Amino acid sequence: MNIVCVICSELLVPSDDVFHTPCGHIFHFVCLTQWLERSKSCPQCRERTTNTKIHRIYFNFSNSDSVIEDTCSLQDTIDKLKFQLLLKEKDVKHYIDKSETLTMQVNELKKEVRKVEKELNKKNTAIYALKEQVKYFKEQNLEIQNSNREVEQLKKKLENYKNIQTLLNASTKDVDEMISRTNDPNTLITYISVMKRELMVSLNKRRELRSKVRSLEQELTQALMERNFLSEECNKSKNLKAELIVYESEKIVLQNKLRELEKNISLMKMSSNFSSNAVHTSDELSDRKCCQMEVESTNKNEQSTDRTFL
Repeated sequence: MNIVCVICSELLVPSDDVFHTPCGHIFHFVCLTQWLERSKSCPQCRERTTNTKIHRIYFNFSNSDSVIEDTCSLQDTIDKLKFQLLLKEKDVKHYIDKSETLTMQVNELKKEVRKVEKELNKKNTAIYALKEQVKYFKEQNLEIQNSNREVEQLKKKLENYKNIQTLLNASTKDVDEMISRTNDPNTLITYISVMKRELMVSLNKRRELRSKVRSLEQELTQALMERNFLSEECNKSKNLKAELIVYESEKIVLQNKLRELEKNISLMKMSSNFSSNAVHTSDELSDRKCCQMEVESTNKNEQSTDRTFL
């Protein structure tokens, strides 16, 4: 029994997946699913079908049965298969040639694309540089415009300042003439404000000068006080110097007395006897103590005078 699939026109083999539609026609599962993707109908009778309505068929053959195929049909299938193989080989060669030509074209196109990209990069860099130059020129133009505006403003200010300077340096008659000539209220307001400022500055200067005069007077009084104090100190120092001279003269007199006493003591020692040694020693000691007392008193007086002088 030779059953042919209507879609692919090939024989249905028991090992194939065979499905049937609700109308009873059988087909290969792959062929039927591909057909149903395009149209939801039976390929043979065009009855309405879907993927959920198709079911598989299982063929049961006994082992003794043998499928006898016709030699003509087999030869026909072989010829068909050979023809299909030839066609496919031709298609393969055609597609290989196409792929080679396409790869060649792709390589050439890649080269052209690279060239175009390089040119584009160059042009982009040139465009970027030109944009930067345009920005720079625009900025310079804006700066020039701003500077021109500033120059015009400065010229106006210069004219105003010249008028103000003439106002400040001119006499009252010239000032009255200038004010009578000016008709613009803004310039008059500026003149008045300048005069007010000058008045305020002169008042502030007067106040500063008065404060300086007061501070100088205070410094003068302090200097006079210091001068009086220094004169008093000079007088004191002069008195101390006179006293020092007196004390030095007294010191010299006392030193002379001391020398005379020492000479007398030495003479007394030579004339005295050995028996009166004890008495003489006691007198000598008393004389020495007296001399020492006098020397200490003179030293103390000298130290006190030195301290007072210092």
